[in-house]
Order: sequence, then C-alpha cells, then structure tokens
Amino acid sequence: MSHEAAAARLMEALNFDTDDLARNREGRLSARQLERLRQLRGRSVLIGMGIILLIGFAAALIVFLSQRNNSPILLLVGIGVTICNAALTGILARNWLRLNADIRAGEVASVSGSVHHTIRVAGRVAQYLLRVDGIDITVSKPVFLAVAEGKPYRFYRAPASRVLLSAEDKSST
Repeated sequence: MSHEAAAARLMEALNFDTDDLARNREGRLSARQLERLRQLRGRSVLIGMGIILLIGFAAALIVFLSQRNNSPILLLVGIGVTICNAALTGILARNWLRLNADIRAGEVASVSGSVHHTIRVAGRVAQYLLRVDGIDITVSKPVFLAVAEGKPYRFYRAPASRVLLSAEDKSST
C-alpha cells in the first residue's frame, strides 16, 4: 500500500483531515475537533443521566419493596445499588470534567514512537491497543488496522480525556 493510501486510510478511520492535522502539529485543536469533543461531552451527559435516573429509580423501588415486605436483605440490596449509582455518577462527572478541560484549553498532546499492536480478548470482546513509547492507546478496529506494526507514528490526542484526534506516519519524514 502506498504512503498516500495508508495516510488516507488513517484519516478516514480517525475522521480528521489535513487542516485538523496542521492545527494538531501546532499543539491546538481544530474547530472540527472542538465540535467533536463538545458533541462527545453532550452525548455522554445525556446517556449518563439516563442511566443514573434508571438505576436511581431501581434503587428507590428496591428500598420501597424492602420496607413494604419488611426485608432487611432487600434493604441492603437497595443501599448497594444506591452506592453503585453514586460511584457511577462520580465516574461520569470525571469524564465530563476531562472533556470540558480539553475543550477550554484547546490544546493537543502528542505521543510518538514505533507502534506495536496488541489485542486483548475478554470473553467475546476484543480490545485493540497500540503501544507507543510505553503508552497504550485504545483504538477502534479500523484505526488498529490502518496503523502499520513497527513503523514510527505521531498520535495527537486531547490531554485530559485522551481522546485520539489524529495521527501521522513519521517513517517518510
């Protein structure tokens, strides 16, 4: 595969263009990438709130049933579900704060080095990892397949949320 074809395949897999890459080389987010992070933040809030409300409703129902049936076991289950919901709320809040910090700063961090592929399988789920300079970057399968093993790359990502934004093959430069 030619260098241009490989670069185009990587651009398609990560959804960036040459303007995005030029801004990332300057250490800044492009307007498209800022919008992408805003959409990701909004989507995570909507999905997170739906999950939190659903689990909260389930916890309230379990506690109600425990009192109605005078069941200490159901009460403990309800308390456990409430604690899990609180922990999930914290995780979702941390994710929102990280995305918000990236949007406000508008900066990009880069990682460069030779790429080594790793696939972790847990049950029926495969996790695709690219190891660059001792750092594991979780990617989608199309990105994983678009990056050549052993070649030097530079990856640009949001520093706080670590969202992968763009990448370039450094073997020809």
